[in-house]
Amino acid sequence: MNTLFMGKVLLRYNSLNSTNLEAQKLLSQENKPLEGTTLVADLQTDGKGQRGNAWDSPTGQNLLSSYILYPKHLLPKQQFMLNIISSLSVLDLLQELGLEGISIKWPNDIYIGNKKVAGILPQSNIASQNILSTVIGIGLNVNQKTFNPALPNPTSIFHEKNKKSKLDDILERLCFFLEARYLQSKSTSGITTLRKQYTNSLFRLDKVATYLIDGKHQAGIIQGIDANGKLILEMESHTRIFDLQELRFVV
Repeated sequence: MNTLFMGKVLLRYNSLNSTNLEAQKLLSQENKPLEGTTLVADLQTDGKGQRGNAWDSPTGQNLLSSYILYPKHLLPKQQFMLNIISSLSVLDLLQELGLEGISIKWPNDIYIGNKKVAGILPQSNIASQNILSTVIGIGLNVNQKTFNPALPNPTSIFHEKNKKSKLDDILERLCFFLEARYLQSKSTSGITTLRKQYTNSLFRLDKVATYLIDGKHQAGIIQGIDANGKLILEMESHTRIFDLQELRFVV
């Protein structure tokens, strides 16, 4: 790995219920894993995304990974910065691969056009005024050619480029970008830049679109995020701020 610490300890598994769950097990042990410890599985039998949704992936075709961090420089109220860091690192990777039309569907799904190519699940362990540890799970569709027809809008790097990628190369570059964005968050100016870049990369930013709110389809315009990472939506007569469970995108 061409990194300082991310991915220097790399744990590979043929099959796991979830790389995030396995990472949490490692964190529960007396001897804690080193920062940047990375877990990769060929198959996840119980992978999860946001809202508890399942992450379905055939064996050995996609990047199923988790990364252990100790973000002592961030306060619990700043934990959304970990969503920002991980989302932007995937964008960096996809842009390096020459893909266009990449955006972040709030809070942390990665889209190419109107199709989902990656999902991210940061999970932090918090005590008092400290983030003790964070596990960032990233599922990136790399070489998958066919998808479950029940999925609404999936895509993969293969679908977009019509070319297979080496999973180890994708992993190494993702570790590089994730480390760079994480280090960027250790300064006040870096945090400001990260927030701005995340906002500017939001799916449907400044566009009229339909959302499921309070059980009804309603129109709104995404304006950005507040200090806690909640979504700011301009509606017909007012502006509302939404937490994760309070709004659904209609794609």
